[in-house]
Amino acid sequence: MRKIATILTTMLMLGMLPAFVLAQPPGKPTAPASTPVIAGPPITLPAGDASPSPTIEERLDLAAMALDSTVAPEGYTLFYELYIRGDQVSTMLTGGAITEDEIASSGLQWYYESVYISADGSTRLRSYVQQYADIDGAIRGFELLEDEDRLAPEGSVFTDGPGAGVGEEPAEISEGSLQPSGPAPVVNSIDSTFRTGNLLAGVSIDTLPGQEADRAQVVSLTSVLYDRIQLVLQHQAIDLIDPVLPGQMVTLGPTFQSHDEGYLSAAEIVGPAAAAPIEPAFISGYFTNQSLASDLVALPIPLVSLTVARFQDPAAALQLLNDAAAVLHPPFDGVQPLDIAPIPGSSVTQAFTYANPMLSGAERDSVRIVMIAGNDLVILDLQANKTLDGAQAAAIEIATAQLACLQSPDPCPPLELTPGLLEPPEMETGAPVATPPPVG
Repeated sequence: MRKIATILTTMLMLGMLPAFVLAQPPGKPTAPASTPVIAGPPITLPAGDASPSPTIEERLDLAAMALDSTVAPEGYTLFYELYIRGDQVSTMLTGGAITEDEIASSGLQWYYESVYISADGSTRLRSYVQQYADIDGAIRGFELLEDEDRLAPEGSVFTDGPGAGVGEEPAEISEGSLQPSGPAPVVNSIDSTFRTGNLLAGVSIDTLPGQEADRAQVVSLTSVLYDRIQLVLQHQAIDLIDPVLPGQMVTLGPTFQSHDEGYLSAAEIVGPAAAAPIEPAFISGYFTNQSLASDLVALPIPLVSLTVARFQDPAAALQLLNDAAAVLHPPFDGVQPLDIAPIPGSSVTQAFTYANPMLSGAERDSVRIVMIAGNDLVILDLQANKTLDGAQAAAIEIATAQLACLQSPDPCPPLELTPGLLEPPEMETGAPVATPPPVG
């Protein structure tokens, strides 16, 4: 069982929403639009390294394996999805408690987790999948990342028992209480972990004091997770999962890092009300968040957020664009329409500028571009850049590359942006110093 103090200290206040909002606005639907679809101009693939991304190790579709809204209990909503390289786990998830050398010795290649929160904020459902180079590495990873003595905060009490009866050994169910540092309350937790081949995976339910975690539910969802993993490995269909989408998302060059990404339902993209009339036509959605890689920047900014929603036909996307409630407009301060040329390959292009939501008192420094290309709706947000002109130019480059990726039969190479377009803004003394929790 992975008991990571750093994550729980910052994110496990189960009733607390993320401190920063990224780019998935809610809204209300209207009647379908009758706007005809116009064929866009031809597009070409962006220039870049011929090798596909990701470049570390070819990753399995861990995001498709994990629990999602189709299997989460009724009333649970997505809190965040985290998808990182194995060499980021020591620092980002263990705070160095498990060293980089130890993680490297296990051959951990990729780590993914999704978290859903109950309607009353009292319960957190987490599922996670870890990809290792081989079976021996997965066994070593279990020894490292399921070591409560090293990873659980002082005062935590856990008991390990036999696993849930799925997968292979090592497996366990850990039950107990977690004592986060600071003002966070004691958390009751049941965590079920198992191995299947070179993958470690598990499900945990964490609750606030006074409410017991449901062991039977953990065991049941562990079985669901195991079955989803096997379906992905066997290339079988899963509701709301288009396995082509991850390879069609633009990744930025080596000066950028990915924070979180994963599949989204229609409701997770535009909110339940706007999603209701278009869900029958919805196939799958996927998002990524990327920012400049720098240890000197307190916040991961500028932040580039990309979301692609895939439909059976363009009518549903057009309906969202013509929504009287402006569901696809940025839900932030200082929103102004931005006049740009149509992005090559799009039938519809809309653009906006706005003030980023991450820094108080910010002026307009962010750009949103919304496009329809074939049956895909693309939402690009570039938030908190040093200059608005740079944000606009970079957003156009990224949007153009993204539409090229959607038409490419192969995974897209990393995009090298024009140097100097994206720079972190100058932050006043007292600006936030903690990285915002990842959200979908």
